[in-house]
Order: sequence, then structure tokens, then C-alpha cells
Amino acid sequence: MLRCGRYGMVGGRMTVQMQKVGMEIEAEVPQARWAQIYAELRRRIISCELAPGASVSEVALAREYSVSPTPVRDALSRLRQEGLVSPANGRSYQVTPISLSDFKGLGDARFILESGVVRMLIAEASDQAIDALSAIARLPNPVPTEAADLIGLNRAFHLGVAKLTGNHRIVSMLTRILDESERLFNLGIISWPVRHLEETHLELIDALRRRDVDRAVAICLQETQETNQRVIEALLRDPGRIPIVAG
Repeated sequence: MLRCGRYGMVGGRMTVQMQKVGMEIEAEVPQARWAQIYAELRRRIISCELAPGASVSEVALAREYSVSPTPVRDALSRLRQEGLVSPANGRSYQVTPISLSDFKGLGDARFILESGVVRMLIAEASDQAIDALSAIARLPNPVPTEAADLIGLNRAFHLGVAKLTGNHRIVSMLTRILDESERLFNLGIISWPVRHLEETHLELIDALRRRDVDRAVAICLQETQETNQRVIEALLRDPGRIPIVAG
């Protein structure tokens, strides 16, 4: 007789342990097709493979993924809940354009979240845990030159800081904020001050180690403001090239 045991994830796939007369059998539970399509479309939107403002249709996507319209519709519904697509004509959707006000809102949300994170870590994290952040703050040698690699390193550091809280909801919220912010970075319009990025992260670690709340919060604010300024400068350099809407 089999009965369900513990659930888990292996290589991004769900597994369930079945128990039978004193022995355990681990079986893979296939991921729902709509969830696979959702994850792939989300990746394409965040990477700007599907550009802001692009049109996508249920019919075309169903043909592309060799499925019926139902799992595509479910995937698009989930993306709509996240604000990444919006309904257009008929069964078509539009990839949500990038709005400057939305981008600023993401920056504000990130600052509020991360300033709370550093306050928690200063109050609760051990010196050893804080020191371990240096490994992901320092740039590898040779230093990457591709924007995607730098975006990934920056993301890894900020999520690494958030994970020290042990609060999965905080990590989940920050992940979503970073995902949406990275759409603009992935358009390739913003230059990354590589060494300044490393210096800022190491300064934050130092402030955490010294339990300096004011300095840690100031660094979070400075990073948000500098990112916003780089976006504005990019728009002023070439306002017609970037698919951004007003508002």
C-alpha cells in the first residue's frame, strides 16, 4: 500500500515521497503545462525577448508551444495578475509597457523593503553570516563585461542579503521587484559602473558589520537614487529609442 509522504523540489521539478511498507519511493510529479508556459513567457518578458508593448496572442502561443489555448490562457492570466501583460483585442495581450512612474515606484518599494532588511540584519544577524556576504559582493576575475552577467551578480548580492533574514516572503517580494526592474536594464540602455557596484556592496557589508543602521539605510537610498538617475540620463541621451510610456 502506498501513501503520500513529503513533497519537495529536485532540479526545478516537484517530487513526492511515497511510503510503502517501511520503504520510501521518490516519484516525480510533472509540472502543469500552463506553469511551464508561464515560466517561459515570464523569462522572455523580463529579458525583453518579448519587448515592452509587444503583442502576443493565445492562438499564436498555443501554436508555438504545441498545446491547446487553455494552458496558454492560464499562463497569460497569471502574468496579467503580476502586471506583466494586459488584455488587448480579442484573445490578444500586450506586454506591459515600461512606465517611468512604475519604475520609480519599484525603486521606492525596493528601498522600503531593503532598508527594513538591513535593520533586521543589524539587530539579528551574526557577524559570520554578514562576513559571508563578501563572497558574493566581490566581482570575479576577470570582471564580466556583459550587462546580463552584471545584472545577475547584482541580483545575487541583493537576494543574498535578503535571504539572511530567513523570511521567504521578503525574498519573494524582492525577487519580483528585481524582476520587474531588470526589464529596463535588459533593454541595454543603462551603463553599469562595475567597480562602483562592488564598492557599494562592500560598504553595505561594512555598515552591517559595524551595526551602523543610519549608514546602511543611507547606502540603500543612495543605490536607488543612482539607478533612477542613470535611467533619466539614458532617456535624455536617446528619448526615441526606448519603449517607455509617460505616466
